[in-house]
This record gives sequence, structure tokens and C-alpha cells, in this order.
Amino acid sequence: MRGHKIGSRLRRVERPRPRRCLERLAATPAFARCSAQELALIDSITCETRVRAGYVLAREGQEARQANFVVSGRAVAVRGGELVGGFGPGSCIGCRNIVSGFAHETTIVAERPMVVRAATTSELRLMARLFSSVQAWIETIPDTPDGCEPYEEAHVYRVNPAELTTAF
Repeated sequence: MRGHKIGSRLRRVERPRPRRCLERLAATPAFARCSAQELALIDSITCETRVRAGYVLAREGQEARQANFVVSGRAVAVRGGELVGGFGPGSCIGCRNIVSGFAHETTIVAERPMVVRAATTSELRLMARLFSSVQAWIETIPDTPDGCEPYEEAHVYRVNPAELTTAF
């Protein structure tokens, strides 16, 4: 490396975000009404994360510390050993809990591999303050355990609730 010494400061060059990333954000209902500039800011605030099947995203009774906007995949919600609902693309795990200040009412487990957009409590509150469309979307989250789709209305789950509860 000509001209560079170990430990010297290198200028950090920002590379443009892939267009595909912003398109995925725009396809998420929480961000669907945001402008391109707002999406770019949301992209810089949140972190896209891959989650393996079986990963526990939230535990019943624990404080919500993170909001996970589901981009792809599916998670199931279990309360007291019973399967009560699920989260699919477009839903948010933890949003309702952060806004209301309540602990998780269910244990939420990735049913299959997922991609989520993660935001801390302060990042979610910042987005809600900055973008009225995000705040409006948060207000539409169903009044169900942890804001999940009720089991009866959710897609068909491949998981047996009895098998799920033994995993935790």
C-alpha cells in the first residue's frame, strides 16, 4: 500500500446504497408512504439482518428493546405454550410493545429463515417523530398479543405448537 502507514487515518468513502435495498424498504408497509430521501435516512438508521429458523426474536415477559420490521420469512407467536399468531412480511415485531411500554406478551420464534429491518427503541421513536407516515402506520398495528396476526387469520403454519414450546 503505497503512501499508507499502518495506523494512519484513511479517509472513509461512503458508497451509495444499492437501489434494491431502498426498493425493499419501500415495499414494507411501515415505510411505503416515505419519500426516497426518507427511505435513505431510514436505511441509515435501521439494520437489515438475516435470522435463522428457530431463532427466538422475543421472549414472553421480557421488555421490548428492538423493533423488527419483517421483510421476508415468518415468525410464530407462542403464549403459555399455545400458538396464538404470527408475523409475516410487512409486520413489525416489538413496535407495539415499545410504543405502549409493555413487555412482550408472547415468545416469538422464526418459523423459517427471515430478513428483518432492526431498529432500537430510540431509533423507532426517532422514525415515528420524523416521519408522520411511520407514526400513522404504528397506530394501525392490531390490538392482539404483541401485534401479531391472530392464528385463525394467519397463514398456515408448518410448526406444531407442542414441538415449539420444547425449543425454549
